[in-house]
Amino acid sequence: MPTKFVPLELQLAKKIDEKQKIVSIDELKRINNQNEIMALDNDELKLFLKVNHALGKLIFFDEAGLRDKVIIDPVFLIDVLRSIVTEEEFWPQHLLQIFKSLKGSGKLLKRDLYEIWNQDCFKTILEHKEYMVEMLVHLDIICSQKDNMNGSDYFLIPCMISTKREDNISMPFDRSIHLSYTFKDEVVPPAILYRFIATFITIWKLQVSQNSGLLLFTDSADVCIDAQHDMRFDIQRNKLIITLSHKKIKTAIVSTIASTAQECLSHAITQISNFYFSVTEDSACTIDLPFTTQIGIVCGTNLCFLTIEFRLKMNGYVQIIKENTRQMLCPDGFQTRYLLCL
Repeated sequence: MPTKFVPLELQLAKKIDEKQKIVSIDELKRINNQNEIMALDNDELKLFLKVNHALGKLIFFDEAGLRDKVIIDPVFLIDVLRSIVTEEEFWPQHLLQIFKSLKGSGKLLKRDLYEIWNQDCFKTILEHKEYMVEMLVHLDIICSQKDNMNGSDYFLIPCMISTKREDNISMPFDRSIHLSYTFKDEVVPPAILYRFIATFITIWKLQVSQNSGLLLFTDSADVCIDAQHDMRFDIQRNKLIITLSHKKIKTAIVSTIASTAQECLSHAITQISNFYFSVTEDSACTIDLPFTTQIGIVCGTNLCFLTIEFRLKMNGYVQIIKENTRQMLCPDGFQTRYLLCL
């Protein structure tokens, strides 16, 4: 840690002792200028923020809507999170209906969020409500679904949903193609799962059920791509399964839609994994990604999965999978170790 950082660190520590949680960038610059010959120039101040953010001493994101303020007391962000993401026993009686709505549908009305923050223990959050909403959106704690209208009056909080998809709703195998991100862990890491859900429903618009509820569950979600194409994801143990469906038949799926969706999802989950594993690193994660990408093949009433590497090595693989039979994928002599069945 450069010794030139010490005076500004001590000044911010004093602000924390005075119960201040957030400073604006302008205020930070004024505090810095009080150090005269020890004051940091603009480049040094940027480095100060970057280093101390990496060390967990403060929270600063150089992103639109966030770069104008600095959380100088990181514990404050924990308070912001627990104001929403917590167990029923910690919710006051007059706000329990909000909690029940969150657990059932993941919906949180904006006015309800501000009512939560209007409690005495969270009044400091309310003073910075626009900034804190932007922070929670950036961290994918809350999100807004894609909407072609003028915007909605609610947020979605994927990590609070407890409703599971009903078992009797099956995948439309005859109209669909399938892709899987298979993780090395026994289950999909929750931090990656919830950020992926948030990304999934902000790129595409959630479908609505017959009873007008959003098709968003703790382990699944359905979105609409266009009038003819729908997409869905499901969690099955360590697999995050993507299903792209056409309204009539899978051979009518537009290839550019499939490739664009795959590129968007692969990019998103790679970025999320990088963030998950290198949140304190200076650059992108250099370790191996925690998942492999596989193609789903219908095997009777289930799906089997082939690694992308095997697909690339197999001559005529595309023609083979169109037959959609396990016998053609697993004849004697095939390297069946690449085939993973649920």
